[in-house]
Amino acid sequence: MQDTIIPPPLRIADLAFTSFTTSHVLLTLCQLSIPDFLATGPQTALALSQKLGTDPDRLFRLLRFAGVHGLLTMRSAGGKKGSWTPEGTLFKNNALSSMLCDDHPQSQRHMVLCLLGKDRLAAAWDELEWAVRTEGGDAMKRAYGRGVWEHLEKSDGLEDLFSRAMADLDHSCATTVLKDYDWRRFDRYIDIGGAYGSFLASLLGRHPAAKGVLFDQLQVVERAEGDWLRHPERKLLADRTAFTSGDFFKPETLPRAEGPGDVYVLRQVCHDWSDDDTLAILRSVRSAMGSHQCTLALVEAVIKPTQQATADPYNRARAASDLHMMLMFGSRERDAEQWRSLLAAAGFSLGRIVPTRSMFSIVEATPVPVTV
Repeated sequence: MQDTIIPPPLRIADLAFTSFTTSHVLLTLCQLSIPDFLATGPQTALALSQKLGTDPDRLFRLLRFAGVHGLLTMRSAGGKKGSWTPEGTLFKNNALSSMLCDDHPQSQRHMVLCLLGKDRLAAAWDELEWAVRTEGGDAMKRAYGRGVWEHLEKSDGLEDLFSRAMADLDHSCATTVLKDYDWRRFDRYIDIGGAYGSFLASLLGRHPAAKGVLFDQLQVVERAEGDWLRHPERKLLADRTAFTSGDFFKPETLPRAEGPGDVYVLRQVCHDWSDDDTLAILRSVRSAMGSHQCTLALVEAVIKPTQQATADPYNRARAASDLHMMLMFGSRERDAEQWRSLLAAAGFSLGRIVPTRSMFSIVEATPVPVTV
């Protein structure tokens, strides 16, 4: 339908130019904290410029772009000075710009800053042509001279921003993942690579009889435990939670299964790793389960077959994430058959893939009993 309204040449120009410019406008809105300033109510560009210390006309043009593209709402302020001027146009937040407020429960501000800001991860996209031509090429290393994990560690403040961006992603999708899968069946949630534990806290809050284990690197777990103990609501959940650290490539460091009511949860972990590394992670988890018939729940963006792609509004996001994983980590998003094959090689049987009202599904598997 869109191609019949906009001729193909103009559609290509629109995709090439507007997508590029929109991402930069999104970034600038976040850098200037404009949605936070607008959270108190509609304001003109002139009034905002006085608070931000910016040029009124240039700020107006930025906000007008955001308004035209639906990132803000704009209307005439009325009065003798008319509309569509720095002093005559009111701008206010809408459903999209509200998500860029720092204190919004589903904020995406840190995600935008991490991808597009200083030391941006999106720099790897500049190497897309090279990556497509080069089997196994590390686009991030080509862009910055170092891999993504080293880049996060050595770029001032970026590692913390990345963790906050992952928390933003949690906030945006956690509700549907929590609601659209039956987590009540389990007695203990073992969150592998659980970062600061926001998802685990949500699970424990919804299921007061269950216990939890948060597993990640030492510095992450130490910060998470401290944060939980300082947070009034999470402090109560900490009594039901074990905070453990280690390396999921070393099976001896993973929490051991205690019974069939355990579920090992890995949320957007495996898509960061190549097939070989993912297989090693899954084998570590399988080893930690021992002889217990517990459950593995992978929260991943499962790629749909081509014939289903156009019917699924989230498949565009999955396809974009697949390319992003290729450039960031040399990894990928996977389809059902790729998951089935990897799980089988690691000693699991794929049970089902449960879709949610988001780009993510839950890949559910159980360990194949070891025969002697």
